[in-house]
Amino acid sequence: MKKILYIFMAVVLCGCEIIREQDREIEVPFPQTFSERTHVLIEYTGFKCVNCPKAAATAQDLSSMYGERLIVVAMHPASNPFTQGASKYDYTCPEADIYYQHMGGTAQTGFPTGNMDFVQSEKGYFSDFQEWAGIVANSMLDTTDLHIEITEAQSDTASREMNVSISAYSGEDTECRIAVWVVEDSIKGAQRMPDGTNNMEYYHRHVLRQTTGDDPWGEPVRLNGHKQTIRQHSTLPAEYDLKHCHVVAVAINPNDKHILNAAEASINIIQQ
Repeated sequence: MKKILYIFMAVVLCGCEIIREQDREIEVPFPQTFSERTHVLIEYTGFKCVNCPKAAATAQDLSSMYGERLIVVAMHPASNPFTQGASKYDYTCPEADIYYQHMGGTAQTGFPTGNMDFVQSEKGYFSDFQEWAGIVANSMLDTTDLHIEITEAQSDTASREMNVSISAYSGEDTECRIAVWVVEDSIKGAQRMPDGTNNMEYYHRHVLRQTTGDDPWGEPVRLNGHKQTIRQHSTLPAEYDLKHCHVVAVAINPNDKHILNAAEASINIIQQ
């Protein structure tokens, strides 16, 4: 019996590896948190453009398909003749023109055209609306560790003073710019249709009205592992329908100016 016990103990002792104390705890790096990102489809359009309603319908279909992961913003740049005409149907804003000209847009650029996230591809910045479905689908594979969220967006009906708070975070040392866009939906007005007629009851969707702050490219922010809160303030003109307005916050790369991530929120209206 003792012989069997000795053999058992020998097997156990020989089968155990003695680990030095300093080797027992191995530090494993905490994994970086990457998540799906939200993309921005820029739709360059004008009320004199006969094919722009087709592009708008394509953008709306893509928005419905991808939900919160795709934000569509229609920009009417003043430097393109498709946006020019009676002041009653002027949907242009200076910021739309700044973005448009940054991409090389001119009076000769054909409409409709679009862009994804201010990114320049091998073909340039602009893309035909028939290509948007493929471009959006491919972009949905992207992930990011830069997170952005609109935590407050409100305005009162009397002063029309709008306050916006944005929370931004990145686990890496990241420099970016945070821009806030005011976008208005369902603006009823004239639109030239594919058959050449003028539709006076047309609803223009997700139109960029203005940005907040002094720089349309946004406020410089450095993210390095801590949440940062960015606050913006702006006065909304009386012609904006607050019920149809919302804000879009975009984090922009300061070097090539492409959009890193985005968020969207309706404006909370306080009755005065």
